[in-house]
Amino acid sequence: AESPPVLSVSVAAIAGLRMLALPRVSPRFGALLWLGQGSWNLLAEVGMGVPETFSGGPTADSAVDVHPLLEGLVGGCFSHQWPVARLAGCLEVEVGWWQLRGLNVSAPKSGSSALIALGPSVRALFPIGERFALFTGGGFRPVLMRPRANFVGYGTALESGPLLVSFEMGLGARW
Repeated sequence: AESPPVLSVSVAAIAGLRMLALPRVSPRFGALLWLGQGSWNLLAEVGMGVPETFSGGPTADSAVDVHPLLEGLVGGCFSHQWPVARLAGCLEVEVGWWQLRGLNVSAPKSGSSALIALGPSVRALFPIGERFALFTGGGFRPVLMRPRANFVGYGTALESGPLLVSFEMGLGARW
């Protein structure tokens, strides 16, 4: 009789880039947990982007500061294991909480907003020896809830894009 698949656990520190959600490429850092049993995998990730400033608003010197306070992702994957790599196709939902602050505007000065995105990704784990691994992933997710900064008398000064494209790499341990 065939023995049941063993549960595998992997954790990694990751760094990545987010594109199209904001007007320019945005760096992001975080941690990844990858659980697998046979061909089925679960992913959980928590991270944070770096604060950025974007021009926009009622005057030439108006701007919007965007501070990604916390971002998280969960996903389910179907994978295949080869001796040199585990490759997975995933469906993921990402949630982010952003603080938005207007610069050189009268009101509002600050507010917060959620970003919610859902879509596919491709993930890979490349073993390095017995316990370590290189992690990579990339995906695109339509943005279902789009953070925006509105200024009184002006309207929308900045709104997240309708699509989030991501790429990340990390190094971690596996058991």
